[in-house]
Amino acid sequence: MAPKVSEEHMEERRQQILDAAVRSFSRGGLHQTTIEDIRLEAELSRGAVYHYFKTKEDIIDAIRERSAGQAESFYRDSSGGVDGATNLLNLVDATLSLMTSPESAEANRLALFLWAESLVNQRIMDGQLPAFKPYLEALAKAVTEAQAVGRAVPQVDPRALARVIAGTMLGLQIQLTWEPEMDMDAAEHALDLMLTGKLWSSVEPSA
Repeated sequence: MAPKVSEEHMEERRQQILDAAVRSFSRGGLHQTTIEDIRLEAELSRGAVYHYFKTKEDIIDAIRERSAGQAESFYRDSSGGVDGATNLLNLVDATLSLMTSPESAEANRLALFLWAESLVNQRIMDGQLPAFKPYLEALAKAVTEAQAVGRAVPQVDPRALARVIAGTMLGLQIQLTWEPEMDMDAAEHALDLMLTGKLWSSVEPSA
């Protein structure tokens, strides 16, 4: 009789496969990467991989679900400031810190592959948008809270500003995958100046 495998061991093995898949997809893209590539990267048998995932699409779904769970904790941990304005800046700074961490390089590349594939693959789109919208909601909530205490002007639409900020994050993520050595500290400083209204000088230009 085969020994019983603990749930903890099964979860560790499952995460091992997902980690290998992230590395494999980030190198070869979604279409070129096969389950065999992922199996070799994970250093597991075919049976071990197929025990957890029957198709490559199942693996992609699992990666996205894992990321969504991590993002939920991320939003919660970044929203403990004293007011909405602080929470908004915390969200922006934490997003950039996460994006630029050494372990995020592969995740950044995979995210771009997923967004590109979502344009032609409805299954991917159906998973990408629900994972993205909580970020927009967290940003919009912070703006609304800042407006309630007079830290943000009432004329701005919170959801519109949330989309502008999220678009900036995606744009920086794209550029970071193109140029890993880009100065993200400088980009973060520039964005903070924009969001805090300190970008423009009050000195009138001379005629």
